[in-house]
Amino acid sequence: MGLNAELNLRAPLADSRVRWRFVMPTLLSLQIIGMIDKVNVGIVMTYKPFVTYMHLTDHRALAGMLMTLFALSYGVGMPFWGMLIDRWSARKSALIATSAWVVMLLIGAAATNLTQLFISRIGLGLAEAAIWPLGNYLVAQWFPVKERSRASSYWIAGLSIGIALSGVLVPPMLSNLGWRAMFYLLAAINLIPLLLFIFVMRDNPRHSPWVSAYEADLIENGVLEKMEEIPNAKLAAERSVFSNYRFWILTFCNLAGAVLNFGINTWMPSYLTEVRHLSLSGMGYFTAASWILCPLFMYLCGRWSDRLLRRAPFITSGYVAFAVFFYIATLMHSSASALVMEAVAIWGYEVAVTMTFSLLHSLDIRSRMGRSTGVLTGVSNLISAFVPTLMGAVIAQYHSFTGAFLILSGTAIMAALLTAVMIPQRY
Repeated sequence: MGLNAELNLRAPLADSRVRWRFVMPTLLSLQIIGMIDKVNVGIVMTYKPFVTYMHLTDHRALAGMLMTLFALSYGVGMPFWGMLIDRWSARKSALIATSAWVVMLLIGAAATNLTQLFISRIGLGLAEAAIWPLGNYLVAQWFPVKERSRASSYWIAGLSIGIALSGVLVPPMLSNLGWRAMFYLLAAINLIPLLLFIFVMRDNPRHSPWVSAYEADLIENGVLEKMEEIPNAKLAAERSVFSNYRFWILTFCNLAGAVLNFGINTWMPSYLTEVRHLSLSGMGYFTAASWILCPLFMYLCGRWSDRLLRRAPFITSGYVAFAVFFYIATLMHSSASALVMEAVAIWGYEVAVTMTFSLLHSLDIRSRMGRSTGVLTGVSNLISAFVPTLMGAVIAQYHSFTGAFLILSGTAIMAALLTAVMIPQRY
């Protein structure tokens, strides 16, 4: 056997796969725990002792402000974190952000009035704004382009896993311990990603003592500029992504995802308990069942997308699926059938969100990924921040959730139509 053939056989054995064994679990934990922190307020709003204590009874728009203020600060913080990560260090940024999460949850636990709780939510939003720029930047640093849909599906699956765990964990915490203890426990859980970034994570493969030369070369040889299969790949390094209209289409797609995320997680728990007459625990179990199957579906679509090196068809299909199935669910009298339709709609939404971030990797180079992700997510979340309050006002005005949920379906359809422009361009 020749020397070159022998090296080709041995090379895969030298692949340390640190990117999958250490980087992905760290990013996954960041997303899961951050998501639990985000959505617990929607579940807490179904807990009558909390609603009474904070004087939120019959004040749905004010209750929606708990999520709106979080989302506003979330959107404001994202471009800041994106620039900081590109210029400074992803790891140091993560340590600051996760430490701040713990402090803000402790403030929420000790709150004696709604103003203090609002301060906690604003601070938590600013701190958690680091999640998306961090995740997308580190995926760009640690994965070749041909693996980035799978990588994105892996860590963004933390959205659905976090929501599912919220449905299982938060209601029993509320029922057995009360809302203050729940916030204290969540603060303790937030130490997990902090410790992982201290002891496990590094900014890029060359900084890690565990990465083999083969793995580092695999990653660096798979950057966007070297991918001839991707349209305009070589031009990405020469021009600003902000001058590319496709970036702004993606920004609207992410806006749609944020609208759906905040809308569903703020008002779906109330809809399930008030309209579908589920108990607090029943609502939690449905939430878990709806979201827990998402990761498998996302991973399968991610593998398919990486094989094709196409992302736009998955975004369009995902948003169409959400709009159709979610609308059908609002028309059904059978609660069981409606819940199944809502679960399928959620799966479509998750695929669309995953592919939005994967497609961004086909538009910008990895050294600028923190900034481009920060702007994309920041603009999206700033606009979508008002949706929970708007939905609360619509629900209060018409004494029905139907109009509020139509806002979600309509937004998904607009995102699907815009993304369809990029399908014939082979993105």
